[in-house]
Amino acid sequence: MRGKARDIDKKVAIATLNAKAYYILSSLLKDLKIPFTSAVPGQDIDATVTLVLTTIGEKDIVGDRTLLFYEDIINNFTVAKERIFSLLYNNENDALMIGIDPGLRTGIVAIYCGKTVFGKITSSFEETLTNVSFLINSSQAKSKIIRIGEGDYKLAVEIAENLSSLKKENVVIEIVDERRTTRVSSSYLREQKDLRSARIISLRKGKAYYHS
Repeated sequence: MRGKARDIDKKVAIATLNAKAYYILSSLLKDLKIPFTSAVPGQDIDATVTLVLTTIGEKDIVGDRTLLFYEDIINNFTVAKERIFSLLYNNENDALMIGIDPGLRTGIVAIYCGKTVFGKITSSFEETLTNVSFLINSSQAKSKIIRIGEGDYKLAVEIAENLSSLKKENVVIEIVDERRTTRVSSSYLREQKDLRSARIISLRKGKAYYHS
């Protein structure tokens, strides 16, 4: 079995006899558009495979490869995605880019190696801070760059002020011009646009925010 995906220069295999684990791992890789092969623990795995997803209980019969475990992945899918991308793609700066589109509904998107590892719409200030704090604290990236759209400038500054109080040395906060990140009225399409806007913001250089 092979997952449909875009071009990638390194191969991934799922090696497990656990049906539930296989389903979740294969669904994750398909969602990430990463191609994979299936392997049986204890049998030979294609020499071109560089990353194997398996269970902790089967690790000793998988072989000498870079392993990611099902048990760790289901505990934190965002960190798992970041880890997978870090192993498969070159990220010279090793930076997690977090884009925030503030408003009554706030879009949050996190990008790592150019790939989306997190996307969520929040409906309260506290929920926004909780989710961004989670991304900052759980990410293993060397640096985290938080970019906040200035469409609602007062809210943007309030978010920046609260996040800067975390006093993380490897965190940079920027206020970004969010013009040309359009919105629409349909609730479903608006949610997609909020996330699209947050993604654009995450990739757009802004002005550094300094804690007052």
